[in-house]
Amino acid sequence: MADTNKTSFGMKLLMAFTVLCLAFGAYKCTKAVTGGDETDSSQRKNSPQLFCGKEFTSADYKKEMDMRKEYLTILNCNGTYTSELNWKASSSEGEEIYNNTVGFSKGNFKSFAGSWEIVTDSIPSYLARQIAEYEDFEPNHMPKGQTTVIRFHSKGGRSGYAYIYVSNDKNETILTPVPSALQATSNYEEDDLHMYFGRFQN
Repeated sequence: MADTNKTSFGMKLLMAFTVLCLAFGAYKCTKAVTGGDETDSSQRKNSPQLFCGKEFTSADYKKEMDMRKEYLTILNCNGTYTSELNWKASSSEGEEIYNNTVGFSKGNFKSFAGSWEIVTDSIPSYLARQIAEYEDFEPNHMPKGQTTVIRFHSKGGRSGYAYIYVSNDKNETILTPVPSALQATSNYEEDDLHMYFGRFQN
């Protein structure tokens, strides 16, 4: 009788596992059963292989100028980076106007290059506080304790920090350069940071 009960329990467990896999997919159900999610999540922090060499992009549209601004930042796996801002007219009419006035309707506006490295200690207090507050305020967007901090040095003589995290709600990896404590108290332009914000789909 005991053997029959054990067999029945085993069958029920197998059926439950099968239903879980059908509902959430084999990868997720395996992670749930083995407890692998926590290990997988913790490996996102300070793991350059997850983002180096990828294209972080963003865009902005200036309606009054009929201009589309496109940003591209790449953190190369050899510890160098490039970050640039390109623009182009967003309509054929805009192209004609730009061509007639400045001689071209698209081009590079700003370009930065330099080196970067992951920082695990001696993170500025203002930056650590900003990250902690954001993680507490938007835990579903910015998972707590999984943010990577990098320090970069541009060839233009500017040094700064940025943070990288995997957004749970949008399934994106996001790069956010931050102004220094001094810059944050003044009117700074995005170009002053020497690195642009961007994201890529996971």
